[in-house]
Amino acid sequence: ELEDEILGKLSDAEGDITEDKELIESLENAKKLSGEIQQKLAQGEATSLKINETAEKYRSVAKRGALLFFVMNDLYKIHTYYLYSLNAFVVMFLRGIELVQQKRDGGGKKKTGLSLMQRLQAAASKVVQAQRFSWNVDLLKDSFMASDADMQKLAGALLLRQGSQSSIQEPEKEEDPVEMLKHCTSLKKSITNVLYNYLRRGLFEKDKLTVAALLTFKIQ
Repeated sequence: ELEDEILGKLSDAEGDITEDKELIESLENAKKLSGEIQQKLAQGEATSLKINETAEKYRSVAKRGALLFFVMNDLYKIHTYYLYSLNAFVVMFLRGIELVQQKRDGGGKKKTGLSLMQRLQAAASKVVQAQRFSWNVDLLKDSFMASDADMQKLAGALLLRQGSQSSIQEPEKEEDPVEMLKHCTSLKKSITNVLYNYLRRGLFEKDKLTVAALLTFKIQ
C-alpha cells in the first residue's frame, strides 16, 4: 500500500519533483517506516531464535511427555475400559509443571510486591492458560486464544517492560546448564508421578503392577 502510494505520487508529479514538498515528506516518512519495519523484523528474528533455543533445552521434557501419552493411549489393549482423551493428558501434564513451579516459587504462596518481570509472566500465563476445564473443549487449540481483556493486560505489561529496558539496560543472565538439567529432571519426575497417579486410580488392582512395569521399562 505504501509502495503504491509513492509510485502514484511520483507518476502524478509535475515539474521539478524536488520542489514537491508533499512528495518529499512522503518519501521521508516511507524511509522512516521502512527502517522501523526492518528493526522490528530483526527483533522478531532475535526473539524467534531465543524461543527456539529455550525450547531445545526442554526437548527431554517433551520426549517424556510424548512417551507417557502413547503409553496412556495404548492402555486400551490391556482393557477396553482404559480409554483416555488428549485433554485428560494435557490437564495432567500441566498439573505436573504447575507443581514444580509452585515448589520453585516457595510452596505456591502468593507474593506481594511483584517485580515488573513477574507481572509480565503472570499476564502471559493468564493468556495461555484456560480458566476452567471442560472435557468437550480442545485445550491445545484454546491455549492459543485469549480474551481481549487478557490481551490488553499483556500488551500493557509488555509496554512497561520495554519502557524499563529503554531506561536501564540490564545484561541478561545465562541459564546455568546444571540448574537447567535439574529443572528438566524435576519436570519429568513431576509429570510422570502426576500422570501415573491419575492412571492408577482408574486401573483394576490386577493391572496396576503391569502398568507400573510398562511405564518403568519405557522410561528406562
